[in-house]
Amino acid sequence: NNIWFASGSIYHWDGNETRLEWLRDIGTGETVEKIWASSQSNIFFVGNEGTIVHYDGVNFEYMESGTDIKLTDIWGVEDQESGEIRVWACGYSSNDGSSVILAYYENQWYTIYERYSGGGNSLSDETVYSPMAGTLWAWEDSDLLWFGGGFGMFALDSALSPSSYEEINIYQEAGYFAYPWRVRGNTPNDLFIVGEYGSVFHYNGINWKWYEDLYQDQSRFRSIAIQSDFAVIVGIDYAPFLDKAYVVRGYR
Repeated sequence: NNIWFASGSIYHWDGNETRLEWLRDIGTGETVEKIWASSQSNIFFVGNEGTIVHYDGVNFEYMESGTDIKLTDIWGVEDQESGEIRVWACGYSSNDGSSVILAYYENQWYTIYERYSGGGNSLSDETVYSPMAGTLWAWEDSDLLWFGGGFGMFALDSALSPSSYEEINIYQEAGYFAYPWRVRGNTPNDLFIVGEYGSVFHYNGINWKWYEDLYQDQSRFRSIAIQSDFAVIVGIDYAPFLDKAYVVRGYR
């Protein structure tokens, strides 16, 4: 009886009806499409043109993101002892290849990683290739931040003030890799990545596994949610005559 939807504007299901709670400005490209919440009175929405909206249980408020790049993912953690909330968002531009990772702490959003349109990035002098960030994930007991995009997976050495990143070479270990749409996990030793062509990858703390039996040329796995030993994957099947959405459930 408390379900939120972000589809440009923001909607809420209260168990009886769905209501429009926040209307996007039709005159602009500002929309919200992804959600993360620590409680029903602390919800973050992100989307197109760097839009970030926060709901405190009563009011919706625009937050300054410092970017106009489309934000494609958001994730947060809550310190169980201090109650401190930290949130990350990321996104990229399909026009010029620029990308960004933002971190929210001390009541402000900070840019902690940028990929420039020319190919370089804010953490390296590398100009030929730099990681893009389309999805990310963090864990409350780790300083690392995992992110993926552009057919690669990477880890920042710090979730709040990184100085470098490391590539995670899943292809070398699993024998296959595809564009990652979403990374989620229970712990850093229990990570899942889903992506193009019905791709599902799992890390158990020692090695990566590719679930080959789920591979399909016409499939795209767009997101995954995990809770303990249960996972739900959502995606699109680009069938020859009629595209359709589908859900995959996983048990362990």
